[in-house]
Amino acid sequence: MKVTPQALMMTVSALLYTLASGSILSPPEDLNVTQVRIGHTLNEAEKQHVTRRRLTVQQCLKKLNIPYTLNKVPNIALIGSGGGQRAMVGLLASVLELKKQGLLDCMMYLSGVSGSTWAMASLYKHPNWSSDPKPVTEEIVQRLNGLGVVLRYPEKWDQYDNLNQVHGWSAHVVTTFVKEIDEHVLSDQRGKHDMDPYPIYTVIDKEIRDRNQTKSLKDVWVEMTPHEAGYSLTGAFVDQKCFGSKFNNGTLIKEQPEMDMLYVQGLCGSAAADFSPSAAWSVVKKNMLCALGDLFAGVIKPTFSWGTTYNFLHNMRAEEVREVDSYILKSGTRDYIDAGLLLNAPYFSVLRPERNVDLIISLDYSEGDPMMTVLDAYKMSMEMGIAFPHVEFPEKDREEPKDIYVFPGDDNTPTVIHMPLFNRVNCNVSDDCELENIRERYKTLQGALDPAKIKELMDRAGANVINTKSTLLEEIRKAVSKINPIHVK
Repeated sequence: MKVTPQALMMTVSALLYTLASGSILSPPEDLNVTQVRIGHTLNEAEKQHVTRRRLTVQQCLKKLNIPYTLNKVPNIALIGSGGGQRAMVGLLASVLELKKQGLLDCMMYLSGVSGSTWAMASLYKHPNWSSDPKPVTEEIVQRLNGLGVVLRYPEKWDQYDNLNQVHGWSAHVVTTFVKEIDEHVLSDQRGKHDMDPYPIYTVIDKEIRDRNQTKSLKDVWVEMTPHEAGYSLTGAFVDQKCFGSKFNNGTLIKEQPEMDMLYVQGLCGSAAADFSPSAAWSVVKKNMLCALGDLFAGVIKPTFSWGTTYNFLHNMRAEEVREVDSYILKSGTRDYIDAGLLLNAPYFSVLRPERNVDLIISLDYSEGDPMMTVLDAYKMSMEMGIAFPHVEFPEKDREEPKDIYVFPGDDNTPTVIHMPLFNRVNCNVSDDCELENIRERYKTLQGALDPAKIKELMDRAGANVINTKSTLLEEIRKAVSKINPIHVK
């Protein structure tokens, strides 16, 4: 067999990349870019990022006077729930305060659902933002306090085969909350965030959810990162640049432009995907910034589905994709929607066993029952046979929750920390902040927040971190102790 110089160079590059995990060598980002990858292992670029991030985590533990063994630091995941602009502002305030308290650099992953992904999209426009998030968050908040943007849609949307209601939702509604039209793409972030937690954006497969079969529940969770997109728990992925392109039996047959971040935010935040077309349109009209929104009225049509995307697993052989429901392989497209319509926190992106997460810190900005998401995550985990700590709390906490809950794990189960945004500590009945009233003031689809509400949210979300620092620090210490039992008391 003749080996071409190009093939030889690609082989050598791949070998060096594998051997260089954590070294100064850069990964061959476009290697096998058009191929579907079947398997549960992390992609090599994520592995390398995690290896480099460990250095930052080690420095953070050292500053916190937490002893550790070299190369043995915990994988801590910070996750943000959905909640529209409330979640976006809450996550901005939370990461800012975590940095001030010296805890942010302990986080290995940052994963979001719906509104939290809007904050992530804004943060990750700035290389290594977590090294100094203050000017970054100030710039974002200043934008949110501004007048917004003139509504338009990115020119490359004309090139998409699968124009769907998410495009209209993004142009009409998401822009009114995030106040920008972000035409960057996720793959732009490659190589620019070595000092930041690894970002994971999440959606769900609508048709799998609607089938409502427990055996298929593992297939419902879909993640997007700067390097890959795919099914988190059943092990089927494609390069992020090709997510949305047309495949047949694992081969790229028609390229589509990579999803821009405006569309990604609309996809992750497609909270109206379960609404009737008329109800969805009424939300659009309520949230439009100006009459220019009428320009886009033709984008949203009742005949269009939500999140329609070419299926990169189409026509693959079932024996090659054994863990993926064969139902998925039959369709040329899939409909992806807001994961918050099934579970309002991205637990299953970080519960992917290969990520080996020791501690999950869940920042919950949900509307309504503040304990529902963590309880649902526990129940779903039990159904799927995924390790999750036992969740139990007093029934009264559904109305007046504490500011922090710790559900302890064990050697094979991560500890889960649950932190409701509005709680009886940072919002007590004596300071004109009765819980029911404040929740009513911050409804998810009530329209863009004014500067006063944004400031109040920033203050309360930041106060949550300050008030719970000692507990967070203790649980980080325990996570280190779990993997370094001799060195940490």
